[in-house]
Amino acid sequence: MGVLLHQSHDTVPYCQAWQVGFCGSLTTFSSWNMQMVTMLEQGDIAMAIVGYILGTFGAYGSFVLGTALLTHVRVSDVSNDENDDDNSTHRNSSDTNASRKQHTFPRGIWLIPPTLLACGLLLFSLTFTTTNSSTFISTLAPLIWAAPAGALTRYVLSIKYNTAETPMRGTLIANWTACILLAVVTGLEIEGIDMSPWATGFLGSLSTVSTWIKEIHCHDPPSNWLYAAISLGGAMLWSLVIYVPMHRLL
Repeated sequence: MGVLLHQSHDTVPYCQAWQVGFCGSLTTFSSWNMQMVTMLEQGDIAMAIVGYILGTFGAYGSFVLGTALLTHVRVSDVSNDENDDDNSTHRNSSDTNASRKQHTFPRGIWLIPPTLLACGLLLFSLTFTTTNSSTFISTLAPLIWAAPAGALTRYVLSIKYNTAETPMRGTLIANWTACILLAVVTGLEIEGIDMSPWATGFLGSLSTVSTWIKEIHCHDPPSNWLYAAISLGGAMLWSLVIYVPMHRLL
């Protein structure tokens, strides 16, 4: 997500699809929060707090690393263009260099997401060959429709609720909603019913860490860290209020 920051379709093909679809669904806010809530319910308060802190700053550090990589690549590309301009002066090819100077973003950088996708497909094939094929397919098949539905719902929420006054409201609603519903699904623990399409697929893709971190990074303190605290605190409290009674009574 950091590498794709401030990019458009002109520099990275299908940039919004990579940001909202791939990066947003690859990272899941609800599952992470549910793991910490489970620790809190079991009395591992210190570990849960550490998990929240490490998860937040680990994700933020990864995002900053991506933006640093983007900046480094841009600077290197601009330097190369300037060197090309100096050489082209002696070769009288200014027209070629003028067109090259318009590209400050390397043409090959968009290959990073497809490369990651290829690695995922490789992992998928290795998993497929080491597990029972029929069981694996029956488990994976529902995710094919559930995950895109979650990502699309999050995208619609961002369009509807993100405004100039409240630019982060859509992500907050998506993350809180996913955390609340995941607490219900986890608390029910219905035997004989596979809830992974909803828990992992729909709710995992409905919530997002990468977009949440991007919004924290792109806004000034203290409002950005207040937003982070509200997101985590609200998700934790809602999940605890729902999950703990259901888990202990059912």
